[in-house]
Amino acid sequence: MINIKNITYIVIDESGATHQKQNDYFVIAGYITKQIYSVKSIHKKVERDLKLKYSYLSKYKELKGCYLNASQKAEFLNELFKVPTTIPISIIIDKKHLFKREQHDENIKYNYFIQILLSYLLISFYYLLNIRHFFI
Repeated sequence: MINIKNITYIVIDESGATHQKQNDYFVIAGYITKQIYSVKSIHKKVERDLKLKYSYLSKYKELKGCYLNASQKAEFLNELFKVPTTIPISIIIDKKHLFKREQHDENIKYNYFIQILLSYLLISFYYLLNIRHFFI
């Protein structure tokens, strides 16, 4: 039987796409937590509070970082990372250094970057993750 208190969650999302020209960087970011339900609850509350505080945000079903200014992003993240076991993670890719060939499809690149991020986390934060089995 799995004890839910011993589960470590890794939540990730990407920003942009490797093939889009308008941004110089491709970002994969998220967090590690053992308290996923607390983080989800805070996420919903902060999103609701921001939509009430800044009325223009209420028109968006999903609150995305590109809709927020720097102080709103800081407000959101500061609340989210108040949960004691929640650790921010990210990988930032400078797209100038990516292969330009078309045969490198978006999913292959994404999976490769996720593998780099997870490998780094496993090596660097093994003691925090408390993982017995980990496969990449």
